[in-house]
Amino acid sequence: TAPTGPTSITLSGVGAAAQLGTSSSALSFAAQSLNTTSAAQTVTVSNTGNAALTVSGVALQGANADQFQLALLDIAPTSWGLSSVTRSLGMSGSPNSDATAYKLSETATTTRFFAGTQLSNITAGTATTVSIYLKAAERSKAYIWLGLSGSPFTRGGVIVDLSNGVLSTSNVGTPAHVSHRSVNAGNGWWRVELTVKASESGQADYIEVGPVNGNSVGNYAGTSGSGILLWGAQYQANACAAVSPGQSCAIGVRFAPTSGGTKSATLSLTSNAPTSPTSITLSGVGAA
Repeated sequence: TAPTGPTSITLSGVGAAAQLGTSSSALSFAAQSLNTTSAAQTVTVSNTGNAALTVSGVALQGANADQFQLALLDIAPTSWGLSSVTRSLGMSGSPNSDATAYKLSETATTTRFFAGTQLSNITAGTATTVSIYLKAAERSKAYIWLGLSGSPFTRGGVIVDLSNGVLSTSNVGTPAHVSHRSVNAGNGWWRVELTVKASESGQADYIEVGPVNGNSVGNYAGTSGSGILLWGAQYQANACAAVSPGQSCAIGVRFAPTSGGTKSATLSLTSNAPTSPTSITLSGVGAA
C-alpha cells in the first residue's frame, strides 16, 4: 500500500570454487630399456579458482598402468628400526643388477618380525603410497603395513606371496585401504605398491615390512637367518592434498616398462574442482 510501489534490494555475492589446471595434458616418454626406470616427468597442478583445492586421489589407470610409476621419495634402509630381525647389505642380484639389496633375517625367538620407520605427518583424507621391491629368500611371503599413530595405533596393508606376486589384504580398516598391486620386476623380484588414506590430521605415517610364516601376520617361532630380500623402498604423500588459490604443486611420473612395445595409461586426479576427475595421458615405448 506504500505510494512508492515495489521496493527493490540489490543482492550480490561471489561463488567460491576451486579450479584445477595442469601444465600439460599428456606426458610422452622416450624409448626405455626393459626393467629399467626413466627419469621423472612432472605435471604442475595449479589452483586457478578462489577456494582451496583438495586433490584427494592420484592414481595410474588404463591398460598399461603397471608400466608407469608415481615418482616416489627414497626411504634410506639404514633409517629403519629393527624388531627381532637383523639387516645385512650386499645381497647380489638386486633389480638394478648391483649388490645393494638388503636381507631382513629372523632371530631365534617367538614374535612378529619386521623393520619399520616413520615417514611424515599427514592430513586427514589424504593418501600415502609406498613402493617396495621384495624377493623370497628362506621365507616366501612378506607383509607390508602402513600404520598411523594415535589411540589406538592402526594399520592397513597386504601380504604378498613372493613366488607369484599374489596379494591378500591384512588389517584392512583404519587407515582406509585404498589400493594395492604387484608388478613382476624380473629375477624373482616383485614391486609391491600400497596406498592408504589417513583418517585423522597430524597422524604420523609409519611403514612396516617383514617376513611371514603362513597366511597371516602374527607371532611365530623364528629361525635364525631365515628371511626375505628388500630393495628400493620409496613413498609418496599427496603433495597436492591442499592447494590455496593461486598456488601450485607437482606430481611426478616415471616410465618403467617390463615388456616391449608402445605403452599407454592415464594419470587421474580426483579433486573438489567441478571438472573432477582430471586426466593426463601417459605414453612410452619399451625397448626390447
